[in-house]
Amino acid sequence: MVSTILFTGVMAAAGKNSTNQLIESYMKVGTALADDDLSAAQDAAVAMIGGTEAGGIPEQVSTAASSFVDAKDLANARISFQALSSAVQGWIQES
Repeated sequence: MVSTILFTGVMAAAGKNSTNQLIESYMKVGTALADDDLSAAQDAAVAMIGGTEAGGIPEQVSTAASSFVDAKDLANARISFQALSSAVQGWIQES
């Protein structure tokens, strides 16, 4: 539910393709984690990093996504996802 609210708020404010890509990738990370699919979640996080490299996205989101990609198992990925969610939320609140 929090992810849905987060997604809805960002999509309403989003105007750039890179922003849309980042949010879509973030949602895919969360969905893959819910499905216990670490590989798919990490692939989506890699896409987030690509979106940050396109510009307009804070480095803290890129850093958090990179940490997520480095997670060795689902338990650590879920911990990293909390940090990633905080980074995305902080970016939304600043926008």
